Amino acid sequence: MKPKFLEETFRQLDHPVGYFPFTAVEYLQKHRLTKELEDKIVFALTHVDNTSGTADYYAFVAEEHLSKKFIEPIVNHFTKKGVQTYEHLEEELNYLLQKLATKYPDVVMEKVMPALEKVFYDEDNQTFWPYLFEVFQFVDKRKYTPWFIKVMKMTFELDDTFLDRIIYLGIPETIPHIRKVLDSNNWNPDDINIEKLEQNYTKLVNGKFPQNAPKPSLLTRDKWKHYLMDAERHKLSDKEVEALSRIPTPVYIIEKS
Repeated sequence: MKPKFLEETFRQLDHPVGYFPFTAVEYLQKHRLTKELEDKIVFALTHVDNTSGTADYYAFVAEEHLSKKFIEPIVNHFTKKGVQTYEHLEEELNYLLQKLATKYPDVVMEKVMPALEKVFYDEDNQTFWPYLFEVFQFVDKRKYTPWFIKVMKMTFELDDTFLDRIIYLGIPETIPHIRKVLDSNNWNPDDINIEKLEQNYTKLVNGKFPQNAPKPSLLTRDKWKHYLMDAERHKLSDKEVEALSRIPTPVYIIEKS
């Protein structure tokens, strides 16, 4: 049902009934960013409940209302222990943080750097912090090269995914530090693809990055409705996606005969 008022839209997102509220999300995306709407998004991103899709819904709304206030709760979510969540939300928050990094790169890094330094030292932290590496491609890599090098000089066992992301940036100044990490880390070959890391290091030395680096989701994901309906796999046209978004159809049963 298409909402007519802001409060009605909030009710649809705050009290989901088993269907993705496409029209309510779209209504809020097109609405101006009032303080009330901004506060609702911040609250949803701060208080994630894995029993409903509320945070997910507001994250999609936030795609069209990029605010600095959304950065901290997303970074906190990715580094907080004991968070009960689900993969789809992680992917959406990852996408949203990348988008925020294109508008507020320094603000994002101001939150990401201390958060990562903290979790790197916590061996028991099994949260979703590797998602934070994805913002590196959207910030001034030269400006943050000293921090990348600083992290590689720390005494903890460096995360291999972090090293991969630094390799993909293609920064010549990082080459000797990356080599030292590769030589000194005691990774278990059963857990870490050391051969791939060495291959990527060789590509870095030969100047293959960043041109040949994997593209992050911000640059590859489809439009939000198409993404949610997996339109490419189901061979849905733009017109069909739009039509399906106007009826209460659970995303998981959308098929095209």
